Parts: sequence; C-alpha cells; structure tokens
Amino acid sequence: MILTLPYNIKYLKNRYQLLDDDVERLTKKALPELIKRLSLESLVDQLDIFTDIEFNLELGLSSKINIIKSETEKLVRAEDVIESYINISNNQQEVLVIYNPLFPFLSIKKIKFIYDRVKGGHSNSGLGSYYDSMGLTDLNNVKNIDRGIFSVINKSEFILKKNRLISPVDAVGLSALELVSLRVKDDYELYGLIVNSGLI
Repeated sequence: MILTLPYNIKYLKNRYQLLDDDVERLTKKALPELIKRLSLESLVDQLDIFTDIEFNLELGLSSKINIIKSETEKLVRAEDVIESYINISNNQQEVLVIYNPLFPFLSIKKIKFIYDRVKGGHSNSGLGSYYDSMGLTDLNNVKNIDRGIFSVINKSEFILKKNRLISPVDAVGLSALELVSLRVKDDYELYGLIVNSGLI
C-alpha cells in the first residue's frame, strides 16, 4: 500500500492560517516523527510525500520515502491536489490513499481495512470519521462526516468523476487519539503531551 502525504507550506498557510512558527514545528518535528512511524509499518510499502519544499535529512533515510515536488499552493480543492499528484507521480496502484499529515496518530490498520474494501470493489472510496458506516450512497451525508483526515479512492472512478467522494463510500470510526490534529496552535501542546507520554 502506498501512502500519499500532501505537504505544501503555502497551501497550509492559506488554508489554515498557520504561522511560520507552526509550519516550522510541523516541518522539523511532527512530520519527521510521522514519517519515521509510517516507515516502520509493515503494511506501508511506500510513502509519497507530495511537497513544495526541499527536505535534506529531516525525514530520515528509509527506502520507503519518495519525495515528489509539487506546485499546489494555488489549488483550493483537495481534488485538484490529487489530480496534480496523479499527473506527476508514477503511482500505478488502482487505489490511492491520501493521508493528511496534520493527523499524526492514525491507525494504519484502519486505513488498510478501507483500502482493502475499495480494492475489493465493495466501495469506490472511503474515509476516516467519527464512526463506522459502510456503503453510504448519499453524498450529502458523506460530506457531513468527512473531515479531510484520510481518503482512499478508486483512481479510475476519480479520473472519471473528479471527486474524492464517490459512492458507495465506506467510513471507519477513529479514536479520540486519531482525531488529534495540528490545524491550530493549541493542538501542538496536546501533540507534545501524547508523544512525551509514550502513547505512540
């Protein structure tokens, strides 16, 4: 399974009004820790980091890491970023997994469960949410539970429909720990407490 992590500094600043200090913490601390954890996961074959910045050795030397340069700062919709990734990358897998790096504690087993559902033809897309719900067909309801945490997508259907949410959609419930995000400054204190406590 290939995980794609879009990480564009200009997009983050525009979308979430992140300050330079927040971006620095993300780039130098949270992202390298996340990449290290994901690199050790046996279910992860490759990490495609779709980014606008130069990483030297901050992300480690794992052979799973594949850095792909992006120019996505002017893109507003997640679908536009995904389409740009498809056009630039060499990812030949029929199922795409888009992992939001602002959620550093996601269970790879849960992502793999949704990946297998999409790969097996049980659904066309899947996401992480507050609760489990399989085979949703009402996209309005799906949009209400989608928080942009992670997306698993049937690539062929995405190319046809230009939409990240394609019915039927599967949703997997996430724990309170998995729902911790780094979208606002106060979240970094919680992040630090979790990391220092040894929960991850």
